[in-house]
Amino acid sequence: MEQLFETLGIDTQVILANIISFLLLLWLLSKVLVRPISGMLKERREEIESSFRRIEEENARIQQEQARLQQRMDQIEAEARARIEQAGVEGARLKEQMLAEAREAVERMRQRGVQEIEQERDKALAQIREHVADLVAQATERIIGQTLDDPGQRSLIQRTLEQLSGGRN
Repeated sequence: MEQLFETLGIDTQVILANIISFLLLLWLLSKVLVRPISGMLKERREEIESSFRRIEEENARIQQEQARLQQRMDQIEAEARARIEQAGVEGARLKEQMLAEAREAVERMRQRGVQEIEQERDKALAQIREHVADLVAQATERIIGQTLDDPGQRSLIQRTLEQLSGGRN
């Protein structure tokens, strides 16, 4: 084999020196470049993994917050619906109360009107009786020819008219 190397012009000592130099270079590169670079890459990988964990945690927190907010919105919406419904019931109650008060007021006014009409009727009947009493007194004066100024006679005529009207009522 040495002959073959000599024929080809290959020096084994140079190859051996090159192999040793190459191995030294590899060792030196691993110490100087590969370890620091792999350390930086490891740190960077850990930072990225840590960032991903934080992002996942933040996403989970955001989803929880969204769920809580959605639950609160649903609760507020339910409260609003309940308040609207309660306002509707209260409005209906107030409407019925106002209608009842209006009916009572109308009934009171009707009763007052009836009382006023009855009072006016009684006044009119009293005036008619008075007028009839005057007419009867005048007619009696003409028939008898004497004046009926005596208050007793006038009260007699009044009682007679009241008895006549009492029998008709």
